[in-house]
Amino acid sequence: MLLARARIRAGMTQSKLAEAMETTQPVVARAEGGYRLPTIEFIDRWATATGAPLSLTFGAKVESGNSPAEKRALVDSVLGPGRFDPWEREPSAVEAALLNRAGRNREFFRRLKASRGKARRPQAR
Repeated sequence: MLLARARIRAGMTQSKLAEAMETTQPVVARAEGGYRLPTIEFIDRWATATGAPLSLTFGAKVESGNSPAEKRALVDSVLGPGRFDPWEREPSAVEAALLNRAGRNREFFRRLKASRGKARRPQAR
């Protein structure tokens, strides 16, 4: 997650970062996904390419991560608000309850989709 945040803050795609690091996009994706244990040298190249210094702490208790609101804000900052509609994949009852509590019900996404569609249509002359 630390590596992905640095890339996102730098406004880079995985492909652009891979190019700057002289590696491939799948290598970047595996590192971000935790499927590859990056070396210190690899992390240094990542930090240099993103222009974001990274700090590693060993022996500290791992925090559980961001709050749901912070995670939602991160998704919105990357994809734009409402670009990912969880209702399209029929969420579980627990997830549906959480979405409804957060004000992200089916109607919210329907209105968002409708407003995006209007904004994209060319004006009639």
